[in-house]
Amino acid sequence: MVKKILFLVALLLVPGQVLAYNLPSYRELCKNLVDLSGWKAEECTGLNATNPMGEIASATRTYTRDKQELNVQLVLGAAAMAAAGPLAYQRSFEMDSPEEFIRITTIDGFRVGIQYNKKTHSGSVGVFLTEPPKTMDPASISQMAILVVGYQNMDWKEALSWAQKFDWKSLKAAIGHK
Repeated sequence: MVKKILFLVALLLVPGQVLAYNLPSYRELCKNLVDLSGWKAEECTGLNATNPMGEIASATRTYTRDKQELNVQLVLGAAAMAAAGPLAYQRSFEMDSPEEFIRITTIDGFRVGIQYNKKTHSGSVGVFLTEPPKTMDPASISQMAILVVGYQNMDWKEALSWAQKFDWKSLKAAIGHK
């Protein structure tokens, strides 16, 4: 009995220990990647996993229309932190060059990152459904959530318009963040 208690205490004290934070299943997340009028949508796929930085949940659905494509991902936990990268901590930013346009701004209370490659007419729109964590502990990282819309054969304004078809406030509420 004492060995069992010592083992459990040791598990709690080991840095980087994988802990479950009960993120929604990817099947539940898929329910939020709704059909878009005029687009052909593939079946939603996803995954749930754990790693030393915490739990991961993601759902992905691809939409096509003529030569245009949207790849929509709802990402929670450590994977959301990785998807956001260092831009997660920028409040506003804009860069425009002959090849690329990047903007970080706030829309309807959500921080939004926009990247657009002018030559390929492609890029991504990232919507931070939660604020980035202030600390890098697994419990804080597990609370991170981002909607990422990769797009091809359209400009960033059209892609942003399609990204807004996913009700950001409802997404935030559906993943348990008020």
